[in-house]
Order: sequence, then C-alpha cells, then structure tokens
Amino acid sequence: MKKYVSFFSLGCLMLFLSACQNSPEVIDAKKDVSTETTTATLEATPKSVLLIQKKTAEFPQSQGVYDYNQGKLTVVKQYHSNKNKDTARVPENSRELIKQDFAENFSQIEWEEDPFKVYEEKYQQVELTIDQEKIDLYTNDFEKTFYFEPTKRYVYDENNVFYTVQYD
Repeated sequence: MKKYVSFFSLGCLMLFLSACQNSPEVIDAKKDVSTETTTATLEATPKSVLLIQKKTAEFPQSQGVYDYNQGKLTVVKQYHSNKNKDTARVPENSRELIKQDFAENFSQIEWEEDPFKVYEEKYQQVELTIDQEKIDLYTNDFEKTFYFEPTKRYVYDENNVFYTVQYD
C-alpha cells in the first residue's frame, strides 16, 4: 500500500511541476490565424479572398458576397426596391441601376421580379490581382474592380457599396 501512495504522490508532484513550466508563447485570441482583414498591401497574391458587403448608402442591394478561391469565383447578391422604408436615400432610377449591376455580375441567369430572390453565379478560371489601390477579378465573362478606401480595411465598387476584405 505504501508503494501505491508513494507512486501516486510522485505522479502528482511530476504533474504539478510540468504545469508550472513557462509557456513559450501567449496566444492572442483577437487574431484569427485562418483569415485576416488587411491593413497593408499583400506581398503575394492570396489563394482566397472573401468580400462581404458591409454597408451601402445609395445602392439598392441588401447583401453581396464575392468569394474567390484558387481561380473560382462565386458571386451572391440580393437586391431590394425603393418600397423598403430603410432605403430612403436610394435614387429614383434604382430599377435601372439594379438591372445594370445584375447584367454585370450574372451572365448565366435571368432577372426575376422577386424582391426576396438571392442570386448566385459561379465563374471558373478567374484571375485575381491586388495592388496598392484596388482588387481586380476578371475572366472572359466577368470583370469587377474594387477600390481600397484610405485605411485599406474595406473596398468599394462602382456603386459605392463597401465590402470587408478577408484573405486566406
């Protein structure tokens, strides 16, 4: 019995001493390893870029996502009409703006008059370029440019829709 007690206390002592060792690095919970929002220009072109709509003051779009991953691009958008009370600043020609934006982003699907319709289209063999001023996504059927705002935390398109930028 004394052997068991001595082995048990020796094991507890070893466990206690191993727990007291200094940790070589403190993990920062605020920093996500897999995706980061950029505040500076990238040195190498990333394999994945995710643009998620943050806000839009003047364009009738309720959600928008551009998901680029190793040469493939998925565009997802939902538009809204002037009838929505939250769109007081939306221009009167919003119907024409929506149809123009729709034609630029969705070449393979047709417009529907459903205000709750979420549109999605996938593009293959998409090229991505990123420089100090902009992000370009382009292929034979599609071309889109997003411009960095001064802090480089967000980009915006030709409709002044702002997107957060995440790189992987």
